[in-house]
Amino acid sequence: MNWDEIKLVIFDADGTLRRRKDGEEKAPLSEDDWELMPGIEKAIDSIRHLPVTFGIASNQACVGRKEISHSEAHYLLTLLKNRLRLAIENRPVQMCPHLPGTCACRKPQPGMLYAIMMYWEVAPHETLFIGNDRVDEGAAKNAECNFMFTEKFLELGKE
Repeated sequence: MNWDEIKLVIFDADGTLRRRKDGEEKAPLSEDDWELMPGIEKAIDSIRHLPVTFGIASNQACVGRKEISHSEAHYLLTLLKNRLRLAIENRPVQMCPHLPGTCACRKPQPGMLYAIMMYWEVAPHETLFIGNDRVDEGAAKNAECNFMFTEKFLELGKE
């Protein structure tokens, strides 16, 4: 992947930008449930000099399970983007609130990635999606954009 060709970086949220403090591999349900992934701030800072913009695409089945409301889940994602100083508005923060197998927007479907690319008017080959799971990799493949696993992205902050 050539960083000179990337104009848009889209992040998965859970397991990429943030993690639950209790170690569970689910989305947080409150402000106190999560913390930033170790090293994520440094990794993001390492690409801030590039002419890229950002987005977030996150599956949030906790909404479909009625553990949290849609607005609460969106609020937690907004807190996340603000804490990381990602200069993005609300529309490039996309979330799927549905249970698995009940919609066409849930990753690995490409709907959330397409919505962010269309908002910023960026082509798939100019987009990088960063995630921690095979469903994230599948969404990037389905959207025909570049993909990087979180662990590899975190290495950028160590250079």
